[in-house]
Amino acid sequence: MHTHRLAPALACPVCRTRLDAALDAVHPPAAPAPGDVTICAHCATVLELVAGPALERMTPAALAALPVRFRAEVLARAAVAAWLGPYARAA
Repeated sequence: MHTHRLAPALACPVCRTRLDAALDAVHPPAAPAPGDVTICAHCATVLELVAGPALERMTPAALAALPVRFRAEVLARAAVAAWLGPYARAA
C-alpha cells in the first residue's frame, strides 16, 4: 500500500475530522481521484471523494452499486475501523 498526503486536508462530512492522508490499495499506486472510496479513520463512515476536492458520505444506492467483492471489502474495513476507533482515539 502507498500513503498519499492530502493537501489541503479534507474534512469528514459526518464528524468533521480533518483527514490528511489516504492509503492506496491498487498497483501501481494512483493518487486519489473523484469517485474513489475511503473510510473516515475517526467515525468509520464510508466516504466518496468528489470534485473540489471534498468528501461526501456514500449513499446506500452508491454503495450497493459497487462491485460485490469491493463492497464487501469496504464494509469489512469500515467495521474494523468502527471497532478500533475508540482504541485509536485513546492513544
